[in-house]
Amino acid sequence: MKDKKAVTAVIGTILLILMTIAAVGIIWGVVMPMVKKGAQEASVSCIGADLTIIKTGGLTCHNSTHVKVVVARGAKELLLKDVMIRLQYADGSTDISYVRADNLGDLPGQNEQKAYALNFTVIPTKVAAAPELESETGEITKLCDVTSEVTIDECEA
Repeated sequence: MKDKKAVTAVIGTILLILMTIAAVGIIWGVVMPMVKKGAQEASVSCIGADLTIIKTGGLTCHNSTHVKVVVARGAKELLLKDVMIRLQYADGSTDISYVRADNLGDLPGQNEQKAYALNFTVIPTKVAAAPELESETGEITKLCDVTSEVTIDECEA
């Protein structure tokens, strides 16, 4: 009779250990993906993500058919995916274009500026730029706030 009680206690202890291991495994499988995703999102920070529209010297201006926008990038190392360019019109409406290496030209590198030409049907009054960043794995993207906005003048002949 004493041997059966001893075996029951050992089996109970083994079952408790196995249930604890299973619970840790389940929690690990659920929590770790959330922690990894949170770490990736934290690595995509807009702090210091600086794009500036260069207006001096008539670099950013419009003619009757298109806007020429010159965007300069700061010195911070970023994983820049896109540059969002927003044209704003007198009535308050907007058009948004995304500059990607595959559609309008190369993205500006560190301490570099690039010029882009955007077509329009109504003359815009302002142009704004915002960076879109991505994580190292490319799984997470984040559109940052507008970092530069200027009024657009007519290009000099």
